[in-house]
Amino acid sequence: MHIVKRYALGMAAHDETLRLPEGSYILCVKMFRGEACLYALQPANARGLDTYKVLVIGDDAILEDENVDYIGSVEIRTGLMFHVFTAFMDRAQTTLGVD
Repeated sequence: MHIVKRYALGMAAHDETLRLPEGSYILCVKMFRGEACLYALQPANARGLDTYKVLVIGDDAILEDENVDYIGSVEIRTGLMFHVFTAFMDRAQTTLGVD
């Protein structure tokens, strides 16, 4: 069983860390109620956490990290386009939920 979760992205920061349940699959990035959000399909019973680096860059910006996956682009209210990339960083051996 899987669920789709939404995570708000901080558009002011150019990169941030996102921790998702182990085995999650990043689907896309979309605007939701004026906020850029990343959507992920994740196992309902995940036990550990995966850490991802999320990079948000504007038009004409230089992307220095080459080991990233393109997730999508969003236009914010001011008409600026931002492009979102992710990179897997680490898997934590912690457990989620209650047995």
